Amino acid sequence: FTLPLTELRLGTTAGRLTRWLDISLGTTVPSLYSQIADGSFRSSNVGRDAWKTLLVDSSLQLLCNKEGFNSKAVDKCVRIGIINNESDDCNSPDSFLGFGTKFPADMQFSVGNYALGGFAADNGARSIKAFGYIFGR
Repeated sequence: FTLPLTELRLGTTAGRLTRWLDISLGTTVPSLYSQIADGSFRSSNVGRDAWKTLLVDSSLQLLCNKEGFNSKAVDKCVRIGIINNESDDCNSPDSFLGFGTKFPADMQFSVGNYALGGFAADNGARSIKAFGYIFGR
């Protein structure tokens, strides 16, 4: 199954508010599946602040900023999104924002934002679950 695309439009609904983020892939890819299925990291250049616009009052640590498809760090992963840490390395991230998360059970949900308290997240501790939309063009 293929649906070539050059852009994604990501959306989240938390409470009654829906927010959108457009991502240019920089090239034509065969499908969204081709970007995530093999588990390989594929970076994006959206930027931390742009990811944060997807959810009101979101919170992320300031460093690491590993964003894109299959953003992984040790035993943690976000299929589409960003992982952050309080240090420059990505060895122990305590915050993420995105779609399809694989984090420890207490901070794992399909779409949203999580930031562990006490580890320099810009808006403090957060656990925001959301409904997600992914459109390709």
